[in-house]
Amino acid sequence: LPISLFLDDNAISVQKNCFINFVHWSFLIARLYSCEISSKIIYIIKRLIGKGIIFAPFNYFKISKTIPLTKPIVIIPTYNEKENISDIINKVFTLSVPFHVLIVDDGSPDGTGQIVKDLMANSYQNKLHILEREGKQGLGTAYIAGFHWCLERGYDYIFEMDADFSHNPDRLV
Repeated sequence: LPISLFLDDNAISVQKNCFINFVHWSFLIARLYSCEISSKIIYIIKRLIGKGIIFAPFNYFKISKTIPLTKPIVIIPTYNEKENISDIINKVFTLSVPFHVLIVDDGSPDGTGQIVKDLMANSYQNKLHILEREGKQGLGTAYIAGFHWCLERGYDYIFEMDADFSHNPDRLV
């Protein structure tokens, strides 16, 4: 039986025991709904994945060298990442693809946001961006807010990555 998630007059359906590309779904949902509603839908999908009703295998996507990436960006959510933030940003900017980076910072009290602002001013003008949010609002809403920010600015390819190097930046290319 299909599983349907109903929201107002819109429905998002997935087949029971199917495989979904969670990153693709997150991006699609962020395009269709507001940040608050997107967060709720993604929470429900994550619960279905957690209960084994649907499956989301972890996949890396390699960028084909033949596809021109006119505006690629990497979203990196942060909260108290001052130990890693410079290293992860510098690593992304050393890659062969000219990525932009959006840091979504949830008001890190350790000064993560200021480190990013210093890098923006001194090293990566017009390539490094920051979206500052009040208080710790969570990883899922950080990605959704980042998706909205990127879509509003016309980015063609949006990637997501953690600031703690749990995702290898070299896998972006």
